Amino acid sequence: MTPIECARALARFLRERFEESKFRPSDEKTARNGITIRDGFLPKRTSAQEKAALDPCIVVRPVEVTDDTNGSTIKLQLLVISYSSDPDNGHLELYHILEFARLSIETNPILDNRFELQMPVRTLIPEEQPFPEWWAYMELSYSIGQPGFSFSTNTAQGW
Repeated sequence: MTPIECARALARFLRERFEESKFRPSDEKTARNGITIRDGFLPKRTSAQEKAALDPCIVVRPVEVTDDTNGSTIKLQLLVISYSSDPDNGHLELYHILEFARLSIETNPILDNRFELQMPVRTLIPEEQPFPEWWAYMELSYSIGQPGFSFSTNTAQGW
């Protein structure tokens, strides 16, 4: 359960940071939503109205776990989606959310006194955007607890 616990810890941390900042979406269709931050996946949405109801949002999910002789790391994907019907400046809210999340994460590299951020942190903004939604994602890695495994004897310890 450690990978999802790390994702949940990051989602909780970001929820707290965005609540403290009193963040509010700028588009009139989403202004009352606040920001949805969760781990795992969003529910399936089909209509523009359903999409706007969950936006803006941040979804944190584990995408890769690596165990080696030096320890264990988890790669998390932080998906960010915003909604703006402004074709000229609608992307600005996406960039604002990304930068606030990046600043929050990198200035607080330890989560729950258990998970340590490993650099680099990558932010990717695809060229193609599903207007009126805007999206990007961050790739983050954290060190996590390693199962009690002895690499020298290939036997589980305490399992």
